[in-house]
Amino acid sequence: MDRIFSVDFKKLIINLLPLFFRRKGIFALIETLSSAMRTIYLMFLSKRDDHNKDLAITPQVFSLRKVLNDYFDAGDRSIRIEDSNLHERSYIFTDGEQRPLFLGERAIYTADELRFGTGFVVIVPESLNNVAETARLKAMINKYKLAGTKYTIRYE
Repeated sequence: MDRIFSVDFKKLIINLLPLFFRRKGIFALIETLSSAMRTIYLMFLSKRDDHNKDLAITPQVFSLRKVLNDYFDAGDRSIRIEDSNLHERSYIFTDGEQRPLFLGERAIYTADELRFGTGFVVIVPESLNNVAETARLKAMINKYKLAGTKYTIRYE
């Protein structure tokens, strides 16, 4: 697939020039004129590589953790992602089912309270606890996380 985007400009210039114009002076002139196009081509390849790297990142935990560690903590790689402590759901049986349930000291939550919990916790080293790094961390997490999931950042 990368062959599609490979262009040899010297070969292209020679192939497009008519035979009677294939002299060193004319070739040098056209090669000089095409240097701007060569610069744009290199910018395109660079941007394409950046986009391909972005597309390779998924909202899965291993991928998000790898990106965060690569960008923020390449040396220690101590950024972790864990599931948050969501409320434990309990089923209360009806009288018709005739199965007792001892609730103990459990709280009963509404559906809205269960829905608005956080999905995961990003555990970050204390050295990244400043305004600028936190803003960049949140921006990167928001870019790559699954839409609709909530998260919290905890510093250790």
